[in-house]
Amino acid sequence: MNPYIQQLKEQLPGCFMWHQEQEVQSVLEMLYGYYLERHPLDTKEMDTAFCALDNVLQKLTAKEYDKIWNLTCALCGEHEKNGFLTGLRIGACLAAELMEREGASS
Repeated sequence: MNPYIQQLKEQLPGCFMWHQEQEVQSVLEMLYGYYLERHPLDTKEMDTAFCALDNVLQKLTAKEYDKIWNLTCALCGEHEKNGFLTGLRIGACLAAELMEREGASS
């Protein structure tokens, strides 16, 4: 069985349970998480950029360094997630539009 489908089946019921310790996620967010587990998005260019950032941040105190590093990583992660989810939404709209046009031309 496809590992994405298996994980979805295992975790989908938990998405609809309201527990304080468990955050409810959309199916798209779960797909993003499963995709990221199997396809890390780090590139050579990203590694180079993070090394350059590290060189700049080393001039700060440890507390300042950690704060800026953590904020930067959080921003990058949110941007990456937003791009993935937006791509899925646009792809779904495109597929629907193409199917609609296919039906109209038949």
